[in-house]
Amino acid sequence: GRGPRTPQEEMLCELFAEVLHLPRVGIDDRFFDLGGHSLLAVHLMSRIREAMGAELSIGTLFEAPTVASLAERLESGTGASALDVLLPLRTAGEETPLFCVHPAGGLSWCYAGLMSSLEADYPIYGLQARGIGKKEPLPQSLDDMAADYIEKIRTVQPKGPYRLLGWSLGGNVIQAMATQLQSRGEEVSLLVMLDAYPNHFLPIKNAPDDEEAVIALLALGGYDPDSLGDQPLDFDTALTILRREGSALASLDESVMMNLKDTYINSVGLLGTYKPKPFHGDVLFFRSTIIPEWFDPIEPDTWKPYITGNIERYDLDCRHKDMCQPGPLADIGAILAEKLNGRRTVR
Repeated sequence: GRGPRTPQEEMLCELFAEVLHLPRVGIDDRFFDLGGHSLLAVHLMSRIREAMGAELSIGTLFEAPTVASLAERLESGTGASALDVLLPLRTAGEETPLFCVHPAGGLSWCYAGLMSSLEADYPIYGLQARGIGKKEPLPQSLDDMAADYIEKIRTVQPKGPYRLLGWSLGGNVIQAMATQLQSRGEEVSLLVMLDAYPNHFLPIKNAPDDEEAVIALLALGGYDPDSLGDQPLDFDTALTILRREGSALASLDESVMMNLKDTYINSVGLLGTYKPKPFHGDVLFFRSTIIPEWFDPIEPDTWKPYITGNIERYDLDCRHKDMCQPGPLADIGAILAEKLNGRRTVR
């Protein structure tokens, strides 16, 4: 690719190469296509702040993932919020977009790694829980949440066929979105579930507590809560750990962390009362195979009453909480890329 044209681009190329452990980076190379993920993105933002005195958010990198585009943002002083309900991970590309719905933790930053596996022709958007970036009314049912997200994706893609992906809670939400879209006469051409199951097979409490919210937050940040030992599971401990581990979540304000807790409790409560309706189509299902001893294994076939088509299953050697870590997500992305390349539908 092209080399740097300005001292600023030269510095950014050096920082990209340093963080990604590459000999050199061109100004048109995309950070996530080169193997970047959310944890490395935090490190890059930190290095840019140290070297160039510029404060950038991860949302800026999602919107401007190349040295050239990032240099333009630095010059203009503009950035994008990484906490909006609709999160543009990659907007370029002529293919039908892939919309990825958040797990119970509420954020969709975890899907950024898919940009390394899917060709640049595929736009990728995340859907994130309402009420994280600012206090606002939260959805009153999972159907309300699904309807809200449908309105968001229609601002990008007004008509189907739609491609939806969701991990854990997100898998339930995309199933609800798919049934609503079908009821409107729209086509859902791809439904991808990452270790998601109907609620009556899950150990959901009627009223999730703060400790569960902390566990979800740590898992979203790529940290294993089981390794804490006897340490108290509270938000102060979680914040300390996330900062020490360099998690992307460590860049968030404490008020945002508290909003994440509230949206988590709300989302889990909605899942606990949701009754799925049938989706008429096939599902691509990724299942984690490392199951905690205290948890009874659940099979993808538990969706059979609510999925009338085939459930194509792929087993991954990981835990549920690690599905969107770089290794498992790379495996998911490779299989997904193969499926998508066989069913190209250019807009």
